Formats: sequence, structure tokens, C-alpha cells
Amino acid sequence: MSEFADKDQKTEEATPKRKEKLKEKGTIAYSRDLTAVSSLFLVVIVLFAYGAYFFSQVALFFNYFFSKIKFSNNAHLNIDVSSIIYFLGKTAVPLMMLAWLLCVVVSLLQVGLPVSFKKAMPNLEKLDPIKKISHLLNPVRSIKDMLKNVFKVLLLLLVAYISSRPYFSVFPQLSRFYSEDALSYSLSVLHHVFLCTLGAMLVWSGFDYFLSYRRVASELKMTRQEVKEEIKEEQVSPMIKNRIRAMQKAIAKRQMLQDVKKADVVLVNPTEYAVAIRYVAHKRMAPKVVAKGIDEMALKIRTTARDHQIPIIENRVLARTLYAQVKIGQEVPVELYKSVAQVLAYVYRIRGRRMA
Repeated sequence: MSEFADKDQKTEEATPKRKEKLKEKGTIAYSRDLTAVSSLFLVVIVLFAYGAYFFSQVALFFNYFFSKIKFSNNAHLNIDVSSIIYFLGKTAVPLMMLAWLLCVVVSLLQVGLPVSFKKAMPNLEKLDPIKKISHLLNPVRSIKDMLKNVFKVLLLLLVAYISSRPYFSVFPQLSRFYSEDALSYSLSVLHHVFLCTLGAMLVWSGFDYFLSYRRVASELKMTRQEVKEEIKEEQVSPMIKNRIRAMQKAIAKRQMLQDVKKADVVLVNPTEYAVAIRYVAHKRMAPKVVAKGIDEMALKIRTTARDHQIPIIENRVLARTLYAQVKIGQEVPVELYKSVAQVLAYVYRIRGRRMA
């Protein structure tokens, strides 16, 4: 009773998020009959378009084969294997490749992009015998599948009978015709019956896809409570993301202030901008900007520099330029080498005097 109650409560259309989630799990509208019949139908169309060439190649192959049998004096046939491979490469292989390609295209038209391979991945739960038995013993599903297959077979037999019935009176008279004429007429009747049956199969496969679509649409439906919870999650998610971003920024700022302690000099402007520079001579690399900031962050950089006796130099133009052009952790650009080198040289002279 609870399952039926849940189905009655699922009155809301599925949200895009739920559709995407179930699509990843493989819950999509799909009909194998539509894939197979559509591919067969398109292959038949190709055969009608290029049938003359195809059957001419088949005739040439059989002429070659029977000529070998007729003129062979040995017990074993001397047939060139390469000619057989060449024939298959020209006739059978292209048709097989075309049928495979059409199956892929029709499947993609049903499934859509991007394709989820989650359902095709190995899953040990699918090998559970208890679940298999319970699935087979499910009376509703088993009866539905059986009735669908029986109806499909009866439909095809009915179409084949109706399409061939007008010719029933002619078949007893075929014995009066020449064998070639009788064979040609029989083939034309078979051709007509085959096309009618194929058309019926195509209509049935379309109906089968419609049933699959209805079933999946029913499974996708949501209760009002599920819709409310999903909306709530979407509203909470941005708040959580913003909080994570704020925490990341706080961590980055703390790390930046730690790097100020290792700087050689801090350039200021004098209160709005602050840029900390570090130069390691033995690494033979250009000076790097290890920290920068404006207003409140500039104040924190200057305070940290004073606490750890890092020289603070006022150079308004250079401080603004470095702040605008160089990111934290990047080296000073070539065009600013000279200006930065002059500042570092001045700092090193001051340090030298203090040590003296």
C-alpha cells in the first residue's frame, strides 16, 4: 500500500537536476526495438539505392566460385583466399559497418548527449541471484513483458498475412509459368510482404519507445516535499560556497602575512598600498612579490614588517605599478628590474651600516 501511496504523491514534474542525476544512473527512455528496426530500415533503403551494384558483385563472386568447381581437375579446389577477402571487403563489411553506425546514431538520438556509461560498468549487485529470481517472479512485470512480446508477434503475423493475402490465388498457378518468371514473381511478393512487415515493426518500435518514455517520466516524477527539499538545497549551496571561499581567502591572507616576515623590503604609497618583495641571490632568480594589499591589508603588511624589522620604503609610483602588474608569487617584470634593484641596493647599504 505504501508504494501505491508514494506513486499517488508523486505529482510534480521532475526538475532538471533530478533528470540529470537519473540520466547519469542510466534511467532514460530507450527502446531496443527502435534501434534495431530503424537501423534495418535504413540499411534496406541503402540496398535499394545501391542494390544493382551489390547484387552484381554477388553474381560475379558466385560465377567465380562455380567456375573454379567446374574447371577444377583436382580433388581440392584451388580458390584464391585473397579474392574472397576482397569480395567481403567490398560488399559485406561496408554493410556491417553501416548497420553498426546506424545503431550508434539511433541510440544517441534516443539517449542524447553526454552519454552516461554508469549502467554499462561492472556491478556485482546485478549478479545477485536473489534479486534476479525476485525480478523474474514479479508477476506484474513478467505479465507485461509477456503480453508485449505476444502482441508484437501477433501484429507482425497479422501484417504479413494481410499483405500476402491478395496473392494467395496466384500461387497455385505459378506451376504454369517458366521457372525464372515464377521465381521473379515470388521474390516480388516476398519483397512486398517484407516491406509491409518492416513498416509495422517500425511503427511498433515507435510505440515501444513511447511506452518507455511514459514509464521513465512516471519514475522521474517527484513529491512536493522532494521539490521543496531540492529548492532548499539549491538555496543553501551558494551560502556554503561563499563560506568556503571566505575561508580560503582568510587562509591565503594569513599565509601572505607569514611571507612578509621573509621579505627584504616593503614598498608603500605611503598608507594606501603596500607591496612586499623578496630576493634570494643564490637562486639567481628575479625578485618576487610575496605579499601585496591596499587599505586594511596594506596596514597589516606594514605592521608585520615593523614587528619583524623589515625595511619600509616609500615609493608611490613603484608600489602602485607592482600592485597593478604583478601577482603574489610572481617575479618582477623586466621593465621594473632597474627600479627594484635600486631599492634593494639601498636596503642592503642600510643593513650593512647597521651591522658595521
